[in-house]
Amino acid sequence: AIYLHKTNAYKLAESYYLSAQKILPSNPEIDYNLGLLYVDMNRLDEAKVMAQKAYKANFPLQGLKSRLKDAGVDL
Repeated sequence: AIYLHKTNAYKLAESYYLSAQKILPSNPEIDYNLGLLYVDMNRLDEAKVMAQKAYKANFPLQGLKSRLKDAGVDL
């Protein structure tokens, strides 16, 4: 999914992230990366939900939070 995201195959990347969420529903890394994808897709409401889920689980990377802030979205 990350490779597909980086190569701008957003819809396919989303399907892989969603499949990964079904397999590992409480993995904050998946939520974080899906949130980054949603920012790139300009789906900011969904990105915010994924960020809240990831950070609630104490995910340490702050890039998603920063990207949302830059887009005018408060967590």
